[in-house]
Amino acid sequence: MSADSFHAVIVAAGEGQRLGLGRKAALEVAGAPLVCWSLATIAGHSGCAGGVLVVHPDDLEIAPVWLACAGADDWQVIAGGQTRSQSSGAGIAQLPKSADTIIVHDGARPALHGEDLDALLAAISPESAALLAEMETDSLYEARSDGKIGSSFSRQGLWRAQTPQGFRRSHLGFAVGSIFFSEGDEFRDEAALLLEGGTPVTIVEASHPNPTL
Repeated sequence: MSADSFHAVIVAAGEGQRLGLGRKAALEVAGAPLVCWSLATIAGHSGCAGGVLVVHPDDLEIAPVWLACAGADDWQVIAGGQTRSQSSGAGIAQLPKSADTIIVHDGARPALHGEDLDALLAAISPESAALLAEMETDSLYEARSDGKIGSSFSRQGLWRAQTPQGFRRSHLGFAVGSIFFSEGDEFRDEAALLLEGGTPVTIVEASHPNPTL
């Protein structure tokens, strides 16, 4: 396996409650299911050595079709858990033990650009994990209990986390099989888990739009 290779987990197991249109993975975008676009950039990268697609249990039957449309026929498909962190952890645990560099991407981010993926991969090192992010540009306020604005916050130094987020297997240490699968300790994303375990995380500024739908 090449030293520049990586394995990926794409998490697409959510119910899609925020969007209100059903599970997002199957929504048609530009002629293909949403998750196919999220898969294609990663599975088509020359360094991708394989991956796991984590889906809602009701999507297990259709998921191989999604893999085929993205050229990821050799990927595995598994059912996700009740939360994102459980789904992510299940996907990571399914990767081969030889998987050293690992990235996790949300299936609801279909616009990942290859240049941003390359930049993220270059930032992952034995000393640091990495995440794609964009600088905060919106005004931020704290709300009072009566619903009115209490105080404002400076945007300086604030970033909006995106995915993919990447790391070395050694960075996880205690996490796999314990924190990831714990029902009591839920982490917002991989970066939060890694920081909790003492691993530095490098911010990689996204150069292209990478919204979550």
